[in-house]
Amino acid sequence: MKNLPLYPMPYFCDRASESTCMEIAENMVRGRIYLWGDVWLEPSDGNIFDTSFEADAIVNREYLLAMDYLSALLSAYKKTGDDLYKQKFLEIILQFFDYYERGEFIPSLEDDLIVCAQILMFIKSFSLVSYEYPLKNKVQELMYDYAMYCYDDKNHHDDNNHGLFTDMGLLHLSICFSNLPDAKNWQSRAIKRVEKLFETTFYQDGFNNEGSLKYFLYNLNQYQKILKFCKAYHIKGLEDICQKIGMSEEVLLSFAHRDGSYPIIGDGEEFFFKAGNHAAEIYPHAGICVAKIKDMYLTLKCKAVMQSHTHIDDTSITARFRTFDLVLDSGQYNYDRYHPVNRYLRTSGGHSGIFPLFVDGLSLKEYLDRRNDAAVEQFCCDGNICRILGRYELDDGEIKVWRKITMTANRIEVCDSWECASPQNMRQRFILPQEFLKKSRFTASKRLFETSMETLDIKYEVTSRVPITTTMNFGVYSKEYLNFESTILLDTIAENSLCGEITTTITVSDKGE
Repeated sequence: MKNLPLYPMPYFCDRASESTCMEIAENMVRGRIYLWGDVWLEPSDGNIFDTSFEADAIVNREYLLAMDYLSALLSAYKKTGDDLYKQKFLEIILQFFDYYERGEFIPSLEDDLIVCAQILMFIKSFSLVSYEYPLKNKVQELMYDYAMYCYDDKNHHDDNNHGLFTDMGLLHLSICFSNLPDAKNWQSRAIKRVEKLFETTFYQDGFNNEGSLKYFLYNLNQYQKILKFCKAYHIKGLEDICQKIGMSEEVLLSFAHRDGSYPIIGDGEEFFFKAGNHAAEIYPHAGICVAKIKDMYLTLKCKAVMQSHTHIDDTSITARFRTFDLVLDSGQYNYDRYHPVNRYLRTSGGHSGIFPLFVDGLSLKEYLDRRNDAAVEQFCCDGNICRILGRYELDDGEIKVWRKITMTANRIEVCDSWECASPQNMRQRFILPQEFLKKSRFTASKRLFETSMETLDIKYEVTSRVPITTTMNFGVYSKEYLNFESTILLDTIAENSLCGEITTTITVSDKGE
């Protein structure tokens, strides 16, 4: 291994952002390390990799070890030639090897992002930094060990985007170590796994399996990066994915609001991608649909699956009129499953759906263990009216829930019904923007919430054939990581009910109509 050359590569996938690399690099020289997004630390004296995190510890450790901030340093060094950046880079690299050689970092299945990010960062460094012995040998041996890690199927996730990290790392190392006899086997295994992973993570209808629009986009981006890398090095085997990826992008485009923004569904945050012209689409394998009639927009999700970015969101809807949100989904505060805000956002309580109250206390796994089936059973939209029916069952059919939606150009009627073997407290919830409070009125006796936004009057009217209580409460949602804001909860509860029906009608009109 000592005499094995690591060849500089003319093309590689770079995780550093050109727009932020100088800012990140300058902060590093001053002693502030940006791990990801706006998350940073100011380490005290000693090895930065010995840092302990009080909050979001798993993801912060992950990005500390992924060292994307070093990739930003390399970009700054390449751009300016300032040796301060190179010296800082080598200082952190030496700290990492001290940490690694103490046995503090032994890559496991959950460390695929770390390994991939380090591979890409080191490959980037080869054309910019001349490593001296013995550091050169250490880098070389680490890269070979990472090749073995990526090659081992035990470290490969076969049903979500994390599988792409090991495949992307292995593809890069198959070129970097191209003079090794094993390199062709590495490349072949990576290609086969990428091909198989795509078939698993994208349903036949083209929707991604992770239950999140943000991670749908992330998956598309990751596959496109791999395809671009393969094209650069004339690597064959992914031709079928080249054809199918376009279809999946069209599926994502069908969820676009008119301004190119996308609703928050599942883990993720508010984002802009591209505007789409699709009027109405259903993706049965994913249990999700989207409908657009003139200025009215609606999504219904009714098939939660066991994925890390999925929420308990069967029957959950989002709705918008023009540029105004009428019904929200909750988003994702951070990656810490034990943080109270994130915990709330992922449960049934953080969604605009119909659930028995006990479901609020269940994790996704606990919920899916009790849920038998869920689906969007009916979807019909002719451009003037849209009719949708979603349903799910719990506890071997002892609890059956239906959500029937009728939508026109200025009206959404949501009719929820249920049948239970034993009495349940059922709650219908709609999450509304906090801006609605500015000019609003709630008439409890009429179960009527009225508000206005600019030129629009908006009404939410609740009716039922069984005794119900409708209240206005406060919740939270997160449209960007590590930030949350207040929302209004329009809650209607039917207590100790064997069966029943609650209908909420949302009407939007221009003032004066």
